Amino acid sequence: MSDTLISPLDQRASLDSAEVSRITGIEHKTLIKYAHALGPKMGAFQPNGKWSQWRFKRKALEEWWAAFDSARATNKRGGRAK
Repeated sequence: MSDTLISPLDQRASLDSAEVSRITGIEHKTLIKYAHALGPKMGAFQPNGKWSQWRFKRKALEEWWAAFDSARATNKRGGRAK
């Protein structure tokens, strides 16, 4: 897998949930559940209040994805902590 989730040439500060879902391969509905549960840890925010679409801050999303990807790799190797 590449070092970054989003191309360094992409200069956007934040991405919408549909784009993040496409890039990560995480189903949109699941991504929104993560956003509700983790919010700021993954850079998730709703710019216009409760009823607006979720957006994700690029830097926080990159950090979250690196940790998430690392945890997934550990679990696949059978190193899951009890």
